[in-house]
Order: sequence, then structure tokens, then C-alpha cells
Amino acid sequence: MLSRADIEARMPHAGASCLLERVIAHDVQTIHCTTRAHLDPANPLRRNGRLDMVCGVEIGMQAAALHGGLHMQTGGPRIGYLTTLRHVSLAPGRLDQPQWGTLQVRATCEQADEQGMRYHFSVESEAGTVLVTGHGFVVLQPQEQQP
Repeated sequence: MLSRADIEARMPHAGASCLLERVIAHDVQTIHCTTRAHLDPANPLRRNGRLDMVCGVEIGMQAAALHGGLHMQTGGPRIGYLTTLRHVSLAPGRLDQPQWGTLQVRATCEQADEQGMRYHFSVESEAGTVLVTGHGFVVLQPQEQQP
């Protein structure tokens, strides 16, 4: 299990921008994280006091970024850019509802190579209600262009 400090050390998101709190399990293909950041009034994705369901996409793709940081580094960390989202499904309502409890965040790497990665992600409530699902495509900056 990885703590919040371990997570921040392996991805570019830090402080309030890091929306994952704990890694429950991970292997070369999948990662399972948890968070209660959706209930934080200081969540940086809130607008007008609300956290809309679409913000779950960011949480899901942060799990994908963390998975990449844990398992797909050749030659050190690389900058990646989310280029495409597909088949995104959002439950009705808002993400910042206490009844969702601790969110269960999962990402599965479906394809990875030197140019990028494709992930399936899901965000579920503590009780198992599917809130957000989709596929995200990340393009990696070429190694020679890394800072």
C-alpha cells in the first residue's frame, strides 16, 4: 500500500492538485486507489462550491498517471499529455456528495509503448455505484525533449 507522500513522489500532481490518497494494490497492468478528496471544500476542481461528476475523469486519469509512474518508466519519469477521452460515462448528479463515501479509483493499462498509453479508468462509490468510466489516451513527450 502506498501513502499520499509516496503517491506525490511518483507523479507530477502535488499538494491539493494530487487527488489520490492511497494505493490499495497495483501490478503491471492495473492500479486500485482510494480518495475522499471529492469531499474537500478546498478541492481545486470545485467551481462555485460544486464538484461536478466530470471531475471524476481527472481522478481516474491521475490513477493512470500514477500507474505509469510506478510501472512504465524507462530512462526516468516522462512528461505525458492527455490527448483523447473516449466512451466517457458519467452518473447523474454531483461528485461531492457524502453518500459516495471513499471513492474507489481503478485504472487498467490496455496498451503502452514509447509513444504513449491507453487506459480504461473507473471511479466508484464506496458501495460500488459506478460514477465515472472511460478511456484516456496519453502521449509521452520524447525522451530527448524531457527537462
